[in-house]
Amino acid sequence: MILVSDPSVKLSAAGINVNTGSFSDPRYMQGMSHYIEHMLFINSEKYPEPSGFDNVVSGNSGYTNAYTGFENTKYYFQTPNSKFEEALDMFAQFFIDPLFPQEYLDREVLAISSEFELTFQNDWWKLRYALLQITDLSSPFSIFDVGNLETLKLAPERNGLNIREEIVKH
Repeated sequence: MILVSDPSVKLSAAGINVNTGSFSDPRYMQGMSHYIEHMLFINSEKYPEPSGFDNVVSGNSGYTNAYTGFENTKYYFQTPNSKFEEALDMFAQFFIDPLFPQEYLDREVLAISSEFELTFQNDWWKLRYALLQITDLSSPFSIFDVGNLETLKLAPERNGLNIREEIVKH
C-alpha cells in the first residue's frame, strides 16, 4: 500500500489479486469463480449489512469493481480519503470472513445470466463461445467461465448440490 501525505490528493484506492479464477472452477459448476466475485461484495461477519460497502463507497462518489480471469480474480475500489479507512476495513473483511448470504444467491445468478446474455451482442464474445465449443474438454480453456442460470443453479440443484455450500467450499 502506498500512503500519500500530499493534501492535494483527494482519493484513495486499494485492490487485491486472488490467485484463483475460472480455471479453478469445478466442471459441475462452471462460472463459480465469477459467482463468488459477485457474492463476495455483499457482506461479511463484521459488516453484515447487505451492500454496506457499496453504500460507503458509491454513496461517497467512489466506485468498486472486480474481474474474474482464468487464473486470478481482481477486486478493487476507490473512495474519497475521508472514507478510505472505513472502506478498506470493510473490503478486507470480505476476504477474511465473507457470509455469502443464501437470500442473495438467486439475485446474483440472475445478474450473471444477464451479463452472459449481453455478451452475445459483442463479436469478440461470440468468437470466444464458438472456440469454447471446439476446445478439447481436457483443456482448462473448455470451461464456461462466465456461468449462467443453468450452470450455476439449475444443473447443481438437479444434482442435489447445496449451492451455498459449494461456494463456501470453493
